[in-house]
Amino acid sequence: MKKKREAKSGQPATSEVHESAKEPSSDGAKKKYRKEKPWDHEGIDHWKPVSMSKEDVPSTGVLMEESSFATLFPQYREQYLKQVWPDVKSLLAEHRSACKPEQARKREDEVYCDIMKIGGLVRSKERFVKRRQRLVGPNGSTLKAIELLTQCFVLVQGQTVSIMGSIKGIKQVRRIVEDCFHNIHPIYHIKELMIRRELEKDPELKNENWERFLPHFKNRNVQRKKLKTKKAKKKTKDVFPPQPAPRKEDLQMESGEFFLNEKERQLRQRIAKREAQQAKSAEKRRERAKEYEPPVPKAKKPKKASEESAKEIAQRLARKAQVNSSKKRPASDLLL
Repeated sequence: MKKKREAKSGQPATSEVHESAKEPSSDGAKKKYRKEKPWDHEGIDHWKPVSMSKEDVPSTGVLMEESSFATLFPQYREQYLKQVWPDVKSLLAEHRSACKPEQARKREDEVYCDIMKIGGLVRSKERFVKRRQRLVGPNGSTLKAIELLTQCFVLVQGQTVSIMGSIKGIKQVRRIVEDCFHNIHPIYHIKELMIRRELEKDPELKNENWERFLPHFKNRNVQRKKLKTKKAKKKTKDVFPPQPAPRKEDLQMESGEFFLNEKERQLRQRIAKREAQQAKSAEKRRERAKEYEPPVPKAKKPKKASEESAKEIAQRLARKAQVNSSKKRPASDLLL
């Protein structure tokens, strides 16, 4: 009866239906369970931002599910939160969310947000703190330069970096932050962004390659001064072990003190102590007496030729000329 009904209705049998379902589709096994989407076609731009006005938002809100969370703020932000709390209340009524009011006003269709976790980029805690401070810069100057060049709002707090701005700017900031924690100074990226900013203004260079204009920084391995290690002295291996240190009793036996009674031993110690005191006081007396001794006159050094005065030089030359003239013989003597 079932076969007859199926034949009359023009529908295939159950066995035929299962066999056709098991056959793979022409697009492949991966598209076997994929259903057609009438709302999706080639002419749709999936990346086009969806704009919504206040009239389009229903009274219940645009979120399908409601979530709540609590944040523990540090104590130094308490006074600031008290001051801006009226602005928070006004924004809560519009957006139904709690956040910082100054940056929350930027909630537009072309403004995106990204939160980076930087806690696991560096293992050492001291190195992490130093590189985070390098990203902020002195008095926040490096962070301010990054914000101006990327047109993004950047907040460094704890182990996270919050970024608000365009997609292009967020990618640039993320690259700067990652390279900073990989020991590449942000100033290199700042110089590159400044050059790119100037090149964008020139219409002739708009479609050209900018690699020849951009700076190329090479990684340099700075050789640090090696600490001079003390060379260990080579130990000489003696055939016989060193002699043991003499005992106190051995020393007393050598000096003869061991065979004295207690009174004689104390008397000898007092005599030795007194002799040492007298020798020390005599040495100090000699040192004090040296202060009153007259200084030894220094021997006068012979004057050099450069130290002679002009008068002395003239006299010396006159004496020399006189001696030479006396040695000369007269002309009458030469004739004889």
